[in-house]
Amino acid sequence: MKYFFILGLALLSLSNSYAISRPDGHAPIGIMGDHGHSKGDWMLSVRQMQMQMEKLFDDSSEIDVFDETNFMMSPKSMTMNMTMLGVMYGVSDQWTLMLMLNYVDNKMDVERKSGGEDIEMSSFGIGDSAIGGIYTLFENESSRLVMNLGFSLPTGSVSRDRSGSRLGYPMQLGAGSSGVYSSLNYAVFKNWGSLGSEVKLKTYLSENNQEYQRGSEYSLSFWGSYLLADQLAASIRLEHKAVDPIMGEDEKMGSMSPVLLPNLQHGQRTFVHLGTNYIMNSGDRLAFEYGTPLAFQVSGPQMIPNSIVTLAWQKAF
Repeated sequence: MKYFFILGLALLSLSNSYAISRPDGHAPIGIMGDHGHSKGDWMLSVRQMQMQMEKLFDDSSEIDVFDETNFMMSPKSMTMNMTMLGVMYGVSDQWTLMLMLNYVDNKMDVERKSGGEDIEMSSFGIGDSAIGGIYTLFENESSRLVMNLGFSLPTGSVSRDRSGSRLGYPMQLGAGSSGVYSSLNYAVFKNWGSLGSEVKLKTYLSENNQEYQRGSEYSLSFWGSYLLADQLAASIRLEHKAVDPIMGEDEKMGSMSPVLLPNLQHGQRTFVHLGTNYIMNSGDRLAFEYGTPLAFQVSGPQMIPNSIVTLAWQKAF
């Protein structure tokens, strides 16, 4: 983890030419709140993210749940689709207000130790929302530094079930309690492209109405973007994320499957993401990012995302 911080801080020594209108004027789309807007300016965004998960791991090794544990059921694969609607407004030249609304669609295939057909489980609906502010600490011709402060709002359900049986923690739509988040984002701009880094913390404030509290989340990213053309940039981003254990438990979940146990939902992982940013002649932005794991260490048995794909549209006016 310390090497990510060292590499991120090393970016502070670089500089050259900057323009928000460049395709790399925004960070890769997996980074949110990397820039502010001038007073009176708006930006709308739509992000579509899909996360695919399969296989189970304990620590960093694949595990056969039925051979090595006493669980009677186990997740076989899971797909999470999330649609994110964002609005940004420049309250002043330094403060930008940001609102994010989410819609979540989860699907999981579960296999039984006794055999037979897999069980298909699903949950969908409004996820947790976020409201916050982006403060531009400084911005000049070669670099910018911004800070994010905000709240996560518990608009997503934590009581989804299937035929009267409570679905596991990964299948719930939200955290069930309010949270706070903060981040610090630094970027420098060269003639050939840009470099950036972000450190981010999200923590929840209390137990939810199912008597558990989601663990805090910590992440660090650093990236480089290269200008392929006046309107197109390609990026590579490294991300390290750690999640603390869940405190408490939802007693309605039982213990037949790993996804039902609160002590099997934390760990850390490192991802590499490849992406593009494209500015259309109309000024609309189209962005793409594909991520896959490099390393992980989890409290298994637990599924790890084998791919994360994000597509987005952004429009400033």
